[in-house]
Amino acid sequence: MMTQDGQMPHLADINWLEPPTSPFPFRCLYVRLFCSQLFSTTVDARVADRFTLLRSSTGGHVMGRLPEGDILVPCDLSYPFNGNSAEGPLFKAAVMEDKWDIFLLADGLYFSRSWTGELVYKAEVRFAFDRVEIRGVRAAGRSLKDGAAQVACDVDFLMKSHLFRRAAPYLIPASLPVDDYAAAMYGFSAFGRYAVYAARDDACFLQPEDCPTLGKNGETPAAAG
Repeated sequence: MMTQDGQMPHLADINWLEPPTSPFPFRCLYVRLFCSQLFSTTVDARVADRFTLLRSSTGGHVMGRLPEGDILVPCDLSYPFNGNSAEGPLFKAAVMEDKWDIFLLADGLYFSRSWTGELVYKAEVRFAFDRVEIRGVRAAGRSLKDGAAQVACDVDFLMKSHLFRRAAPYLIPASLPVDDYAAAMYGFSAFGRYAVYAARDDACFLQPEDCPTLGKNGETPAAAG
């Protein structure tokens, strides 16, 4: 992952924001400028073909399946609900810098990687009068390497960023070195152009309306820093 001119992005484009400069009531790492310089590509024609093929999928490749080596992770996530719950694709990657596809199907909410179609999370959802609740997530075994809290935070981030179009902070995995560059590179690898802010603490308590609005391509209304 490099910039379009074949260079690595500048570390100076990553900076910590302290309240009140931070949009949140805690310290966060601003990575948007850094990640926006990166682009994703593959030399494997099979991966490129798979990505292209999956752009037309309505979720049939994941429906009724469970993530590989799945483990049930209890969680307590809740979001505003406007009464519309039509099944099918809720988010589809438009470019290879978008790393996820999200589907609402008969038996759950499916989160799969856009390049490969790998099912990583399957959430148990319940629709109430004005809220949608996630009380458990079936997670691929490999995704548990940083613990259950990381799984819950990743699903929460995907809900807020990809479905509600909000610049929520993603949780920096505890397994990463204490290094801003590593945290930003992880964000781009995991979330592509939707990586805007990062934090070292669980931010699931934030509601979508507590986070800045995202533009069409993952950009925030104004650059921070």
